[in-house]
Amino acid sequence: MIEENINTTLTEFAGLAALVGDKIFHGEVEQGVVLPYVSFFIFSDSPVQTLAGSIDTTDSQIQVDVYAGTVLEARDVMVQVRAAMNAATLFKSRHGARRGPARAEPGYQHGQLEFSVWHD
Repeated sequence: MIEENINTTLTEFAGLAALVGDKIFHGEVEQGVVLPYVSFFIFSDSPVQTLAGSIDTTDSQIQVDVYAGTVLEARDVMVQVRAAMNAATLFKSRHGARRGPARAEPGYQHGQLEFSVWHD
């Protein structure tokens, strides 16, 4: 369920949609997708613990990958991903690491963002 909420949050954010359209993918991306695009996946889930014990909230660690044609384009997409996650109403999000953008192979740039997402 949280994957659908993240997808909805990213695809419905106007600033991000203006840059990548509907090219937001959960997990694997098909060969031949035109740049720029975004993919994301959950790499860790754990229950939230308080001093009183567990609560009905999960902390999911999300990795968002950005692929673009230029460094500036990748940076702009990364800024919009962060803005979308900050504006989320379906969950609470906190920034983690940012890596790149950096040249991955000739012809495209890759950037990576991590988020901690708390959800029911």
